Amino acid sequence: MGEITHMDMYVCEDSSPMKYGMPKIYKDIFNQNPERFELRIDYPDMPACPFGNSFKALGFDKEKREYVWMVTSIIKDDRLKKVVYAK
Repeated sequence: MGEITHMDMYVCEDSSPMKYGMPKIYKDIFNQNPERFELRIDYPDMPACPFGNSFKALGFDKEKREYVWMVTSIIKDDRLKKVVYAK
């Protein structure tokens, strides 16, 4: 057996700027301008879920006009406006 002289360690904190192909929004960004974001519910133009399902609700950046992935602390924040699609 050989002696181990080097070992890499990887820690996954999921700090990636993207999730499921969408920009990931962290609380510090949301806090800069909470009015910029909303949680859209049942919108027909939501991107497809990568697992073959469909999203029920997704964050939306009104400034950039794109869907975003929001961290859980934002979704629980009372300042986040929830908008249900009117059919």
